[in-house]
Amino acid sequence: MTWPDVALSDLLQLSIGGVWGKESGAEDTEVRVWRVTELKAHGRLDPSSAARRSVPRPHYESRSLQPGDLLLEKSGGGPKTPVGRVGLVRSVPEPAVCANFMQLMRPRTELVEPRFLHLYLNHFHQTGGTAGMQTATTNIRNIKASEYVRLRVPLPTRTEQRRIVDLLEDHLSRLNAAGSYIEANVRRARNWHSGLVSRVLWSADYPTAEVGTLLREPMRNGRSDRAAQGSEAGTRTLTLTAVTKNAFTDENTKLTVTPADRADALWLEPGDVFVQRSNTPALVGTTALYDGPREWAIFPDLLIRLRADDRRIDSRFLTAALRSEEGHNQLRRKAKGLAGSMPKIDQATIATAVIPVPEPAEQARVLLQVEQATAALDNLRSELERARRRSAALRRSLLAAAFSGRLTGAAPYASSTEMTEMLAGV
Repeated sequence: MTWPDVALSDLLQLSIGGVWGKESGAEDTEVRVWRVTELKAHGRLDPSSAARRSVPRPHYESRSLQPGDLLLEKSGGGPKTPVGRVGLVRSVPEPAVCANFMQLMRPRTELVEPRFLHLYLNHFHQTGGTAGMQTATTNIRNIKASEYVRLRVPLPTRTEQRRIVDLLEDHLSRLNAAGSYIEANVRRARNWHSGLVSRVLWSADYPTAEVGTLLREPMRNGRSDRAAQGSEAGTRTLTLTAVTKNAFTDENTKLTVTPADRADALWLEPGDVFVQRSNTPALVGTTALYDGPREWAIFPDLLIRLRADDRRIDSRFLTAALRSEEGHNQLRRKAKGLAGSMPKIDQATIATAVIPVPEPAEQARVLLQVEQATAALDNLRSELERARRRSAALRRSLLAAAFSGRLTGAAPYASSTEMTEMLAGV
């Protein structure tokens, strides 16, 4: 017979939510609180940045982390970001608990090797298994832990589990090393591009001017209306992602109920420059140039539109100057916001930013260098993205082979005395 499918709940001695707010009057103890942000790619946990926090002692005693524990990401991300990654606790350097957006699951080690269960649950998530378990609100996605623990897990013998894990970890460590090499090359390429752009734009002794003096009309904020529902007519509206990724595509738009008379002054035109007036500290002030068709979309309130006076500056040069490290830093330094909020800039911040403004012929020469460097960077990114996809596909194939019994070369049969004894405890 093939490996039996066993309910995850039967393989756990404990399944409990993480720590919520403090209970008044309870005796506290200070521990590290591991959050979803400590969960990295492929279920790797890195608690080095976990904050210390006072936690009611009963909460700590019932939830203290141990090596071999599994942490399920049951809430987080945005409405389009799937949750369901699982981290394996390999060591606990200091007393610790997990935060409320995670579920602590402690395997029954007499039945299942924690490393085997960790690999299987992440494979289940990466192949879309958790998609049907998720609910989405406006800002977040959730998995009900009570539903999650009903999923079925293929269960070979403990001996076979260990063989599978040993082989998988050897292969996956090579893929992880290749992935790190790819990411390092992406960072090096970005740094090379950023350095080159800075040199050609800012190193020469070009005249400078404030951005506000280089525009043919006043800057304008966009408009944000609710999303169109069902059969409601909608107006295509950019999302912040269009500017963050410098990708003005249908995918980075949404339909809103913006009235036609309000949309008239907001339609995109080729040469429009957009600056994000609010985002994370790293992204606020991000700039991108639109060069698509007229009246394809309007822009939202979180973007500010600039229209360059082409007698003084090419819109492509204006964009390159504001996207450069020096230009972007001017905007970020002036961003304002309360602690923990999304920092914001306003039109005055952009208007007073100072950028180089060489003569038109020199602008054209500099732009040619920038565009050649950007094309080279885009080609390298494409090559690295293909390598990343090949690595991800190989990872999925390895895991699929492992959990069907093909990786070890042993047929997934469970006729041994060990398997009989294991299932007697389920």
